Amino acid sequence: MVPKFILLSVGLLLASASQIVAQQVIINEILYDTPGADDSCQIFTELCGPPETNLSGWSLVGISGSTGLAYRTVHLSGVIPAGGYFVVANCGDSDYVNLNLDLGSDAGVDWSNAGGPSGDDCDGVELRHGNDVMDRVCYGLCSPGHVCVGEGGENAPDAYPVGSISYSTARCPDCDDTDNNGEDWAMTSPTPGGANQCPCQPQHCTINEVQEDEGDGSPVREDEFVSIRGIATISSGVLDPLTTDLFIQDDDAGVNIVGDFNPVTVACGDCVVVEGWVAHTCGLSQIVSSGPDMCIPLAEVVGHTDVPEPAPVNCNGISASGENYEGMLAKLDSVTIVSSSSWPEEGEDADITVADASGLCTIHIDSDTDIDGQPEPDGAVVVTGIVGQHDCDPPFTGQHYLLPRSYSDIATCSGAQDPTEWTPHEFKLIGCWPNPFNSTTRIAFIVPKPGIVSVNIFDLLGRQVMTSSIAPASPGEHSYIWDGTNSTGEVVAAGLYIIQVKAGSRFAAGKLLFLK
Repeated sequence: MVPKFILLSVGLLLASASQIVAQQVIINEILYDTPGADDSCQIFTELCGPPETNLSGWSLVGISGSTGLAYRTVHLSGVIPAGGYFVVANCGDSDYVNLNLDLGSDAGVDWSNAGGPSGDDCDGVELRHGNDVMDRVCYGLCSPGHVCVGEGGENAPDAYPVGSISYSTARCPDCDDTDNNGEDWAMTSPTPGGANQCPCQPQHCTINEVQEDEGDGSPVREDEFVSIRGIATISSGVLDPLTTDLFIQDDDAGVNIVGDFNPVTVACGDCVVVEGWVAHTCGLSQIVSSGPDMCIPLAEVVGHTDVPEPAPVNCNGISASGENYEGMLAKLDSVTIVSSSSWPEEGEDADITVADASGLCTIHIDSDTDIDGQPEPDGAVVVTGIVGQHDCDPPFTGQHYLLPRSYSDIATCSGAQDPTEWTPHEFKLIGCWPNPFNSTTRIAFIVPKPGIVSVNIFDLLGRQVMTSSIAPASPGEHSYIWDGTNSTGEVVAAGLYIIQVKAGSRFAAGKLLFLK
């Protein structure tokens, strides 16, 4: 006969073991939504616990934050599988669903929504073993009079107002419970039946560090999840009405913010904190909303200040030194449109070639701005915009352009000039004869006083193919004969060329077609 005290000890031991198993089963992830909204088949609640744990006698109970009372009870059954994750879903036949309730959108684990754009609310879910509450999760901010305090005196974060059904509320670290909702839970991408992909801790860095490259044009921090801050130089919705497409800058550098960040309205001058992945598109440095890790991107306005003054640049600064200004607000002081492309009609993009005394560069007209369809400017203009780039070949160091944000960024130059300087109409390019030509052409121009005049020929990519200097001994009309050869004496390819005649700080430009 076995002594009674031994039987009692065994009974206590078994009871103790049962209680330990019960305590180890916890709620691990919740994807809820307002009943009837979106697709109720996506809704699930995940448990984490020891494999082979029988869930007979267990239940999930929805708790109303406004009353503190249970509004729904879901009785569980089955066994936690080998992976340790037990998923309860309203419907669906996916492999991860261990208990398919198929109860419709007004029941099951479609728990109440803990608030949203309409205001704060809070609700909770309890995991019960019999009548004992084994785990309790409360989420959301409580409105006055509502009570749903989670373990540790804090509620878990509420995913719905930030990411709608794209985000769940999950334990981080996975399957870990410290009895403090505020510490244990985070917003994550849904992972039913698998380990939670917890939010990443971003690396704080400057925009200059984002732009740093390996020497081949690839960012040193490419694919890293980082946090930066800067001042917006363009408002949201200007470049893309549907997704985030912004530029922000600090004192040293600028960067493009692009992707599906949480909805955020940004105005010029807003101070913005951004968390995302470092990337680039054809050389343009970017922070994007998706990357190799399951992190949660962020774009948040934290203040407002004055818009930075645009950096003064010339065409040579854009074309030859664009990396120094990339992503920043800049201004071309006095340029003339010489592009072979027509000014864009409404709904069209266009790359417009412009010239100043330093050479040629490009302004890009984006059809999402209000510039396309407007009258083409006449004469010299001042252009303000953001320095962008579209160079898809390593080392990604060329093809920079200026991106005006609105038609008001393109202003006609005033007639005010220093009286000791020449005024534009005193120095001009008369024209070329013949044009088109196939052997030689005469480039005629007027100078108001003696001095050195340089004649420069560029192709449509902005590359200088020929330069020559002459020294007119008297004011008036002068000319230069070009025979269609480059600086090494080779005949250039047939096509359209840009002529630039420059004297002192003044210049004039025109187009010339060479035929063979």
